[in-house]
Amino acid sequence: MAGLVNAIEGYEHQYGHLPLADVATNGDLTFGLKPAEIQAFNPLPGTKLIASNSDIITVLMDFDLGANTGHKPNPQRIKFLAPKMVEGTNSPGVSCIDYKYRDPWGHPYIISLDANQDGFVRDAFYAQAALYTKGQAEPLTNRSGFYEFNGKVMVWSRGRNGKASLSQPATGGVNQDNLTSW
Repeated sequence: MAGLVNAIEGYEHQYGHLPLADVATNGDLTFGLKPAEIQAFNPLPGTKLIASNSDIITVLMDFDLGANTGHKPNPQRIKFLAPKMVEGTNSPGVSCIDYKYRDPWGHPYIISLDANQDGFVRDAFYAQAALYTKGQAEPLTNRSGFYEFNGKVMVWSRGRNGKASLSQPATGGVNQDNLTSW
């Protein structure tokens, strides 16, 4: 996850903005999360979901396809990320089939970006107040009822069990094995 965060920060340093920051939104972007994957999940105001992380991965790895067709977001063709390429769609690494970047258990990483450039990242899952029944959300900050990270990039994984739930605490139940970059 640290390598992925570093690649995104390297892209920002090179180009002066986060990758795919031009996606139409008035909030932050969360890549790799589908509402159907989490029971009772509703996208939050100030977030936009993009179902696959492949859009951002093709830009960071400079593949001429998908969001990076014609190298438009990465015109200098810099390879900011060089993870292991894999043949299947359930193995750790980046799939040669769907270009999703998967964690050590074969689940896609979730990547959230501060697309509205307010200095805070509102991840579509971890910003939900329902996860913090005792108000313990460190290092996230409660901003107007939503928990946000003071930074530009958040990356997380659903861990070994591949699950996340809003009906359980952020660090308990099926969420206890989630891995976070913050």
